[in-house]
Parts: sequence; C-alpha cells; structure tokens
Amino acid sequence: MSGHSKWHRIKHQKAATDSKRSKLFGRLSQDIKAAAQDSPNPDKNARLREAIERARAANLPQANSDRLLSTSSAATKTVTYEGYGPGGAALLINAATDNQNRTVSEIRSLLKKHGGTLSEPGSVQWKFSQRVIIETEPQRNTPGSAKPDDIDVTELAAIDAGATEITRDGNRLIIIVPPQAQDRVTKALAQTGSQLIRSELSMTSPVDQQITLTAASASQLTDLLAELVKHPDITAVFTDTDQKIVAPDLTN
Repeated sequence: MSGHSKWHRIKHQKAATDSKRSKLFGRLSQDIKAAAQDSPNPDKNARLREAIERARAANLPQANSDRLLSTSSAATKTVTYEGYGPGGAALLINAATDNQNRTVSEIRSLLKKHGGTLSEPGSVQWKFSQRVIIETEPQRNTPGSAKPDDIDVTELAAIDAGATEITRDGNRLIIIVPPQAQDRVTKALAQTGSQLIRSELSMTSPVDQQITLTAASASQLTDLLAELVKHPDITAVFTDTDQKIVAPDLTN
C-alpha cells in the first residue's frame, strides 16, 4: 500500500506542476502572439524580443515560439481594460484575444464576483505611466581581485545610461528605466558582461496617486488578482495600491 500511496502522491504532484507549467506557457504564448501583431520580426520589434526572452527564460520550447511567429493571426488583438477593484483600487488589465466580446464579458464577471466593476476607457489609465523592468546578473570578479566589484560597475553603467531606480536582490539587480532609455541601458549592461534575466514593459502609479486599502479590501483584491492571472487571455494586471499585493506566481 505504501508504494501505491507514494505513486499516487507523485502522480498528483506531477499533475499540479504540469498544470502550472501549462498556464505559464499559455500566458507566454499569448504575449508572443500579441506582440507579433506589430511585426513578426523580433529584430524590428522590441516588445516581441522581450516576450521571446521571457519565454526562453521559462523554458518554453523554441519550436513553440517559432510556430507562434509563423501562425500569428491578425485576429488576435491586444486590448487594455480599465476598472476598479475592492476598496476602489484602480485596475489596468492587459489582454490578448481573438474574441473581445467573450473576453470583456468574462472579465466583467470576475470583477463583479469580487466586488469590482469594469469602467470606461480612460477612467483610470491616467493614474499609470510606463516603465521597463530589467533584471540582470552582473559578472563578478574573483575573490582577491584588485578591480572593483562588478556589481558596482554595473550599477554605475546603468545609471549613466538612464536607469532611474536600482534594487539589489542577492547577486542580481532589478533596474527600472523609462521606455526611451531601454536600449541604452540594455547595451550598457551588455558591455559590462552582465547576463540579462528578463526585460519587460510594466506600468506604475506615482506615489501621490496610490491608495491604501483596509485589510479586508486587500484580501478581496488578492483573491481577484488570483483569478484574473489564471484567465488565458489576460497577460498582465496593474493596480494603484501602495501595498505589496501579489497574485500567485505561476512559475513557482
């Protein structure tokens, strides 16, 4: 019986892992399809390059990416929905869909289920601005080297190229840059020998526009985000709260 139980436990764990991987691959595939609408050539499409880099980092098979590029349909459109969540939190919801009526209906239903509402275009977008998040791992010198630590060199190179914020996470750097400085910063990092981990366009709300939620509203918003990120058409969700409210990470 113990062997039987162990087999079923392993089988269940594998099924859960496969389910997470399937959701992650689905999200990455949507990102590639949506970005390819502008141009299927990653050399001429920075957004597509970033989507492919994220897919490669998550081990999406190269054949999958190639097939997505070759079969990318003009029927797939990128769209941003705006709304409010629990406690009045502003929401920007990015999606890639071939059926906008279906997608907007399902998003409206999810928002309503968790105390939120869908609003008109432009109602909350003014609260957000674009930024690029670059995660990199600097090359470090060997112990005892007389040269300065390469992580410091990398930080200075990023700042000189236009980075506005840098956070250390162990041996990695999380670098925030305005979209217009992305190429300069990326090239500067490459010249220092840093390894690019990810680079993605994001949205942020200025500090003076952020709101604070009650514990109950924050819990409701967490539940809402958890359901939104599971939706196959939704590629990203942004909110204007000043708390660290994070939906489940599908990579874990």
